[in-house]
This record gives sequence, C-alpha cells and structure tokens, in this order.
Amino acid sequence: MTGSAGSNGRPLPWLPIFWGVLVLAQITSCGPELWYNPWSIIQDDGRHFVAWLRQMSDPALFPDDPIATYFLALTPELFKALHLPAVWLGIDVGAWNLLVVSPLSIALFLAAANTFAARMQLARPERHVLVLLLLAAVYSDVTSGLPRGFGPTIVLGLLGLFMARRRIALGIAMAAGANIYPIAALVGGGAIGFNAVLRSMSVRRIDRNDVILVLIAAAAGIVGLSPFLASTDGAGTTFTLAEARDIPIFGPGGRTSFFRDSWVDMLLCSSQRSGLLPTCAGGPGWPPLVLTAAVFIMGVLLLRRRDVPRDVGTALISLALSGLVLTALAYVFAFKGHLPGRYSRLSLEQVYAFSWVFAVTSGVVWAARRRGLAERRLFSGLVVVLLAAALVGTRPSAEFIRDPAPLISAALRSQPPETVVVGFSRYVDSVPALTGRKVFASLELTVPYKKPYYYRIEQKMADMGALYRGPVSSGWRALLDRSGIDFFILDSEASARARQWYVSFPVLKGSREQSVFVSNPDAVRSCTFEAQGSLKMISASCFADRALE
Repeated sequence: MTGSAGSNGRPLPWLPIFWGVLVLAQITSCGPELWYNPWSIIQDDGRHFVAWLRQMSDPALFPDDPIATYFLALTPELFKALHLPAVWLGIDVGAWNLLVVSPLSIALFLAAANTFAARMQLARPERHVLVLLLLAAVYSDVTSGLPRGFGPTIVLGLLGLFMARRRIALGIAMAAGANIYPIAALVGGGAIGFNAVLRSMSVRRIDRNDVILVLIAAAAGIVGLSPFLASTDGAGTTFTLAEARDIPIFGPGGRTSFFRDSWVDMLLCSSQRSGLLPTCAGGPGWPPLVLTAAVFIMGVLLLRRRDVPRDVGTALISLALSGLVLTALAYVFAFKGHLPGRYSRLSLEQVYAFSWVFAVTSGVVWAARRRGLAERRLFSGLVVVLLAAALVGTRPSAEFIRDPAPLISAALRSQPPETVVVGFSRYVDSVPALTGRKVFASLELTVPYKKPYYYRIEQKMADMGALYRGPVSSGWRALLDRSGIDFFILDSEASARARQWYVSFPVLKGSREQSVFVSNPDAVRSCTFEAQGSLKMISASCFADRALE
C-alpha cells in the first residue's frame, strides 16, 4: 500500500484535497467581508505591494503620490501581471489577491515541494506528510499572496528542476522567479551553482549537463531580473551600510531596526532583518543556539541514511552555502542587495525546516512500523489530522489588517482621490489600502533603502512635526497649505506606537504631545468631520480657520 485508497482502489489525491480545504478556509475567513466591502481587509504587507495596484483599474487613485510611485517601482512586473485578470474582469485587486493569488501561491508550493520530495524516493503517503509539514514551516509566507510568498516555491522549484535535469522548465522557472521575487531567484540560482560544483568535486570531473543547466539558469535569471533592476534603479541610489549606521531609522528601536547593540545579536539572530539563525530572533543565548545546531546535525545524519539519495543532501548543503555567501555579500553591499536576513530566511531557514520536518516524518514512520500499524491507516489519519489543523489555523488574524474605523474610511472614500491624510495613528498606515486616499507620511510605508525616498519622507516628517507642535499662526497656515493636507487623524490611543516615530525621525521631537490640538479644543470639536472609537477625523482647513479666529 502506498496511500489511502478510494472505492476504486486508487490512491486519494491528498495534496489537491488539502489545497482545496485551505482555499475553502481562506474564503470562509475573509470572503464574506470582501463580498460586502473589498476595502475592508488587506494582508499586512499587502499595504506595501497590493494597495497601489488598484491604480491599474482606477488611474485616478493616488495622483502624484510619491509613496505610491515608490512602491510601484519596487513591485516586480510579474506580480503586477498576476492581478491584471482582476482589472479585466472588474474585480477588486485586493479581493483578487486574497482569494486568487494567495491560493495560487499555495498550490505552486505544494507542487514544488512534492517534486523536490519525490527525489527522496519516498512512498506516496510519507512524501505527502513531508510536504504538508514543509508547508506548515513556511505557512505565513506562502499564504501571504505577496512576492515573498512565492520565495520558498521558487527555491524548491529551481532545485527540483535542476536535479531532474529539465532545461526548458528550469529556464522558465528562473526567469519567472527573478521577476516575481528576485531574492529567491538569487538564492536558488546560487544553490544551483554550488550544487554543480559539489557534484563535480564528488566525481572529480565536470558534468557537461550541469554546466549547461547553470548557464541556462544564469541567462534566464539575467533576463528575469532586468525589468526589476531597471524599475528599482529609477527610484534612486541605495544606502550603504556605513551611511545607514548614522540614520536613526535603521538603529535599535527604529522602524527598520537593522543595527543592534550587540554584534552577536545582529549577525547571528534577528533573522527577519540581519541575522542568520531561525530560532533566536528575540536575541542571542545558548538554548536557541544549541537547538539550532542540534537540528542541523540531526538533518545531516538523517540525510546520510542509505535510503536517501545523495543529490538531496547535496542540494540542501548547496542551499545553505548559497544563503551564507549571499548574506555576506548583502552586508558588503548593503542595502543594494536588500536585507541580509532575507537571504538566510530563504536558505538556512529552509534547510533548518527540512531537517526537523524530515526527522518528524522519519520518526513517525519508524514508530508505525515498529508497532505494526498499516501504512494506509497511519497516513490517512495523519493527513486528516493535518487537514483539520490547517482548517482551524488557516490564515491567523494577525496576518490580516481589518478596518478599525469603517465610518471614517467611508468618509474618506467619499472625498476626492487627491485627498491627503496625516496622523500618528496605526490607522493612517492603512489609509491607502482601506480608502484609496493618500497619506502625507507614514511610518509603516517608510521602507528607507532608496535615498531620494527616505530624504523626501524625512522632510515631510519635519513639516508634520512643525504642524503638530504649533502654535497656529499665519506661518503655520502657510505650511499647512503647502503640505496639501486635508485631514488630520487624531488617535487617543496612539502614544505607544508614536514612540517608534520619534526614534526613527528625531525631527519630530516635541510633537508627541500634539500641543496644537490640545491648545485648541474648541476647533477640534467644531471641525470633527467623523469619529469612531479612539479616532477623530479633523478637517485641516476648518481647524486652521477656527484656531486663527
């Protein structure tokens, strides 16, 4: 028996069934909200890459908006193309992303992981459990529907196609991967190169097929990267590591929080930003370091089993080497190569995940055989349990940004597209995604790698600080008019979030108390356009007129 059988004796297609359950759970989770109001919900980082794509269907949105221009320049063209059918069909781009692009990402990962796992010559049920556990390890990324969500798929897919010697498919996958998540294509391409080198070293000769495959991958990668590099280069030059060190937003407590007080913490941990290890993002210490080392050693020992093909172990070693080299290069050329932690996340973390997943799968199979359980019953039960767990845990709410103030959002959507909003509230970070209106400045949307964009936002922050400090005067009114701000968002619960603003941008010093509004309570009351919960939407022109009376 190689799998759980249906009534006709054929193995049940567990992976398509599993995918269908995930999609159903996702539709159940957010579908009703999107049906009634597609503006009501968006994936967390969708505020960076998805919100602006609504401009494809409505060019009037975000007119002359430097923030929209910046993020659209950083969005890969193929990712944009995945949303074109929504434009043609008249479907909201945000809804399309959550209900079509995200399920597509899951399906592609299951296919890529299954192809890679097939190289291990496992029985069908064992392979399926391995794939499902791998999905669990990268679940939050793969289900995001964002460019990074395709990262694990690209890496596993490229390695699997290289091992299968599929030249045309490898070239297509590399070109597509480089134009949807370039970092993953670099990691996968590096792994292919190291794989070819390690194979030639083991047999002491150069394999002609390996050379051809590496050249195909390199050429396809250049083709795929070219549009993205042209787009991002148009956004200006990038900070170097030395330049970034002197900018508070990159320091401890800042928006990016790349640099840490301890070099050990910075280089080994904090894997989301700068470090290498997947288990100590909260800081260094012996327990996580020992755990990480133990898992890697366990993975190496398992992969040395006689029944595991050597090329699988070689592929994983190549992936780890690719991540180490690219992480080092990202430090040398930071931030031209973007955050070093992104490379380790797609390489060392994948090897780490594969190690513990393979260990769990091997342990379960060994225990089942020791107890004499039938494989069919064992793996059917395991798959059902995994399906149930996925159904319950699908799409954790933390991944979604749900509109906290639908009344204010509706009021903003009733304003012209050129409307500009400002405020220290978390809500302001989501205004473009939830309303289609512009923000003057936003901490969440300050991704500060390109110099022109950062310095422009820094100037806006300086103007914002001056407006919030006050006092109201003719000069204050002139500054307000030049800013183009139409509405202030006041949030009585913004104090905790505001601290990161002031650490990231010292030019905001003194604006934390929002004294201009505290000293003009009558103007605030009479100019409140809409209010909900802790939020107030204040007409900027009305406030200026009342405060100057």
